[in-house]
Amino acid sequence: MLKRMLKCLLVALAVLAMVPVVLVGSIVGEALVNRSRYARAQIRHMEQLERHYASPGFTPVREQDFTAFDLERALERGVKLNEMQFLATHNSYKLPISPVANFFSNNVLLRMGLTYRDEFLYGFETLTQQLDRGIRSIELDVMRQRGSFRCGHMAIVDMNSSIPDLALGLREIKMWSDANPGHLPITILIENKTNMPIGGPYMSVDDLLDLDKLLLQAFGETLLTPGELLGGFESFAALREGDAWPPLREVMGRVLALYHFNGATTWDYIALDPSLRSQAMFPVLSNSAVRYEEVDAASFILCNHPVDLAEVIPALVERNMIIRTRLDMYLRHPPERFHAGVNSGAQLLSTDYPPRDGIGQNDYTAWLEGEFTVKLR
Repeated sequence: MLKRMLKCLLVALAVLAMVPVVLVGSIVGEALVNRSRYARAQIRHMEQLERHYASPGFTPVREQDFTAFDLERALERGVKLNEMQFLATHNSYKLPISPVANFFSNNVLLRMGLTYRDEFLYGFETLTQQLDRGIRSIELDVMRQRGSFRCGHMAIVDMNSSIPDLALGLREIKMWSDANPGHLPITILIENKTNMPIGGPYMSVDDLLDLDKLLLQAFGETLLTPGELLGGFESFAALREGDAWPPLREVMGRVLALYHFNGATTWDYIALDPSLRSQAMFPVLSNSAVRYEEVDAASFILCNHPVDLAEVIPALVERNMIIRTRLDMYLRHPPERFHAGVNSGAQLLSTDYPPRDGIGQNDYTAWLEGEFTVKLR
């Protein structure tokens, strides 16, 4: 009897030991299949867009449809870029995580303190659909794999993406920009991600230089670089002191690339040329990482928690910084957070719940006043 019980116990332990192996193997296998599937889907999507823009029935969007103010009058009055508020999307490329990977996230990553329950279940429409609905600020998580830039949330575990190939994703944005001339400026917040699900090195400064080249190649003169925006100012500190962010009319039809703060690489990226006249991306600093008012390169600041930073954000806005905050976070969207974010004056208001069709079952949508996506601060 004892031998039989011991044998059963050993079999049970062996089975339990195999569960993580089978689970990880399933996730890796699924990731490989999905990589090919989403790559093919992206190519088909680009082909459809080319036909769409070339069709006789194509009509550009009307920016006035998305603004909670008279856009022509604002352009005439010389309203500046930092005097606007734009509804932004967080992880704008993302598609919902698979059930198998979500199980792994909830039962492994959650216990390691790396996620919240069901944190990765949200997803978005395509970048084109978001732009067509008035979203003018997007976020892309980028990693380098096998020499190319990939766009996904977490390597292997959560890579379901509408733009797995970053180069094609940037081309999608450029196609939209070309098809809708004179659009409100688009900001692309690029976050540096590792190519391992846990740990692993971030993209290096050399990788960021290659990313700069890719951005310049993808957008050409459409890309508004830090050096062009600075004009005759010697630094962003001088530009801020002079209250000299460009008038909105001067940046219509342009795209700005922002480099999300990364403790491992941001300072080295700035050090490549402290004047920022050589870089393609605007370094975004973190409100908690530095005395940003003492940094000449400071222009965009991350302040992701508007309730906790209810006094900090307005003070930074008064110092002529452009602030990115988050109106909600994954599946959590308390009203006090939304109102704190909008009322703070932060210019880039990121959400996981933009206006959309068919994704998610939640009745919350992060409209700005009057169901618009752009308003005056």
